[in-house]
Amino acid sequence: MCGPPYDDDEFFLDSSVAQARRLMKAVKLTDRTTIVDVGCGLGRLAIGLARESPEVRYVGLDSQEQFVWWCSRYVQRAHPRFRFLHLDVENERYNPDGRKIAGDFRLPVADADADVVVLWGVLTNMAPEHMPIYVSEIGRILRPGGCALLTAFVEKGVPASSINPSGYVPYACAGPLHVVRFEEGYLRSVFARHSLSVKAFSYETVDVKQSEFQLEKR
Repeated sequence: MCGPPYDDDEFFLDSSVAQARRLMKAVKLTDRTTIVDVGCGLGRLAIGLARESPEVRYVGLDSQEQFVWWCSRYVQRAHPRFRFLHLDVENERYNPDGRKIAGDFRLPVADADADVVVLWGVLTNMAPEHMPIYVSEIGRILRPGGCALLTAFVEKGVPASSINPSGYVPYACAGPLHVVRFEEGYLRSVFARHSLSVKAFSYETVDVKQSEFQLEKR
């Protein structure tokens, strides 16, 4: 899914447990916790949670149908509290023929139904005009006091958004939306607009240039 080193099974499984533990460190999980994983991919977080906290209620969403099919067959069958849904929406990089995203876009989750929303490596490859729509949806589906964890490419003193900025990452940007960077103040203002306060921020600690936000729904 993510190329080397994730194509190594042992590394993938170790990283799934590490990601689940990172979430568990940030948020206390119980059998009443509902987690919505936007951009679940091949179930990396789900697999980690199945090992570390299988009592949670988990919903994984992804625009790539084959990933959802695989997770439904091999994860959901073994863990009925986990379910996966195909989100057939446009993404120039991952699902260019998907349904166009407009202001009436809704995630298939009821208002205030989620205790935790995760977007791991999603804003990093998202068209800038779609980012405020997704942030609005985080605010809609989170219960008051709920938590969102997300990663993003962010810097101070850069344009509000940049696609594949030259020389920013130590690898070649190949194809559309390989690296989408946001100006930190601009991103924080979008969060605030949708009643999401920044509870914690870690700069460039997750992956190459990726920073992590922990948000709380006011």
